[in-house]
Amino acid sequence: VKRINISLDTLDGERFRQITRIGDLNKVLRGIDAARSAGFSRTKLNVVMMRGVNDDEFTRLVRFAVDRELDISFIEEMPLGDIAGRQQTYISSDSVRAEIGQHFELCPTT
Repeated sequence: VKRINISLDTLDGERFRQITRIGDLNKVLRGIDAARSAGFSRTKLNVVMMRGVNDDEFTRLVRFAVDRELDISFIEEMPLGDIAGRQQTYISSDSVRAEIGQHFELCPTT
């Protein structure tokens, strides 16, 4: 194993607990540091985009990834009807790409 993916939808501890229901943001952050120390290359953060939940953090999450030389992917929440309010939280990747592109040079990856 040379690469790992880590889910990280927020950098706010209380918000992290609300999203995950039981999670501890500090454990995830320590895990990211441990992965980097262990020599994993191209560790990738996966961020599920949710309007009104974490949409105020996208630029901050990109900065976090850039500062730690991590890759980052923003994932659209699956619009599967009105399941737990998903109609209200759905954000398109095009709108997020435009927002992030105002602050960072974006490069396509595979």
